[in-house]
Amino acid sequence: MANKWVEHIRKWAKDHNLSYGCALSNAECKEAYKSSKEPPKNFIPNRKPLMSKKPEEEVKPKEPERNVKDELIKQLLITPIDIIKNVLKNDGYRTKESNKIALTNTILHNYNTDIKMDHLKTSLGIAFGKYKKMVY
Repeated sequence: MANKWVEHIRKWAKDHNLSYGCALSNAECKEAYKSSKEPPKNFIPNRKPLMSKKPEEEVKPKEPERNVKDELIKQLLITPIDIIKNVLKNDGYRTKESNKIALTNTILHNYNTDIKMDHLKTSLGIAFGKYKKMVY
C-alpha cells in the first residue's frame, strides 16, 4: 500500500477521468487532499505562543564602538621609535625593526587581541607622556 498522498492522487485521477500525472499537477487535487486531512492528534487550535514578546523598550542610540586597533595605530604613529622599543622591551618582546612602519606591522601581528592592544596603548601613552615632560 502506498502512502496517503499517492492513494489520494490515484483516487482523484480516477474520479475525474485524468491521468496520474495530470492529477498530480492539478491544484484542485491538492486542495481536496488538504481539506480531507485530519489535524494531528497533538494539534491544539488557537494555542498561545510559549514565549510572549516583551513590550518594546525605548531604543537608545548606541555609543560608537571603541576600536582599540585604530587607537593603538594612532599612538604608535605619534610615539618615537625608541620609546616604542623600550616599552616592548619592558613587556618582554624584542624586536630588530628600525623602520616604524615595519615595527607597527609586527606589533599589530603579535598584539592581536583587544586586551593586549589596550595594554600596549596604555603603556605607550604613559611612556610618551614622560618623554614629552622630559623634552619640553
